[in-house]
Amino acid sequence: MNDLEERLRTDLKAAVAQVEDRIDTDEALLAGQRARSSRRIARTAAMAAFAAVLGLMGWGFLRTGPVLGGHPDPLGTVPAMPSIPSVSSSPYVPTDPMSATFDLGGELNGQVPTYDSITVSVKPVGDTVDLQVGLLKPTGKDDQTLLLRNFTMTAGTAWSVALDKHLVLAIVPGRPTWYQSLGDASKGAVTDHQPLTGINATAYLTGYIKAGGADTVRGFLWRGADGVAQDSLGNVVPSAEITLAGETYWVYRDAALDILGVVPKEGGGGYSFDLRDQKADDLVHGSFGHTPDGGETTWTQLGVLPPGSHDIGLVMPAPNAEWGSATLSDGWVVILAHATTKSSDLITSITYTGADGRVINYRS
Repeated sequence: MNDLEERLRTDLKAAVAQVEDRIDTDEALLAGQRARSSRRIARTAAMAAFAAVLGLMGWGFLRTGPVLGGHPDPLGTVPAMPSIPSVSSSPYVPTDPMSATFDLGGELNGQVPTYDSITVSVKPVGDTVDLQVGLLKPTGKDDQTLLLRNFTMTAGTAWSVALDKHLVLAIVPGRPTWYQSLGDASKGAVTDHQPLTGINATAYLTGYIKAGGADTVRGFLWRGADGVAQDSLGNVVPSAEITLAGETYWVYRDAALDILGVVPKEGGGGYSFDLRDQKADDLVHGSFGHTPDGGETTWTQLGVLPPGSHDIGLVMPAPNAEWGSATLSDGWVVILAHATTKSSDLITSITYTGADGRVINYRS
């Protein structure tokens, strides 16, 4: 038995002893059953509502509430699907800086049987970190089994592992403000995160509804508190901010992980697509929308121009339409159009001068 396992078992015994001294077990059990039922109903309803929105609104995306611990993950890394990145909330100080616990309640998004909880414990050892993952699994009506798995990672770097066919655990340096796992989320995926302040890192747990989804993860990206985006391959990801109608959007392009996307700075939501599906003569790539209660839908449309593009002009039929652009560090130019209108197709045409000096006229 190593130090992490001994500490985990000791903490569990101490916690049980304290709980038994302080609470009525029958009342606690009843309250827990109510809470679990409420969580399952809420998660299922949120997922169903999101599926209905996608069916009704096409490429449009209506921002929804969380479905796993507070932070939904992208529902699509398939071509031109909307995405819901995980965005960090207010600072949280854990009781144990060397561990983090994810409470799953035995079900992933109310659909897939899984663990009751997953606890990640860490111990720095020189330039490495020893990790022990405790998987608490229901084995009967009143029984649970604790499975322990041990890993080692390099300190200060990104690391990940597939825990089973649905779950992927990732450790990311610092406290990112945004995170996205890239796997087959065609049936949905959800993400939660917890701080590991003892090693200045954050643990992310992503659950893929589709069996085998965890094995399709090709990497992940995150944006640090300093605004710099990085990926799990060790690259700094070209990115920029564009402000339209008082709202700031963050755009990024990661050639190594084959993805380009846009994320609103406030309110969550976003949109991304695989670069391999981008045709050379296709400059406009879908849109996403936000509809407030009883209000009209505001759409944001994404366009991409080749490196060296300048003197850009857009034609948009909506009278209240706005647009802006940003040149990324890899030379690609990202365009965002924004308007409150019934149609999600905001851009009628684009005119720009290419790197070779030719004037290009594009009609969407």
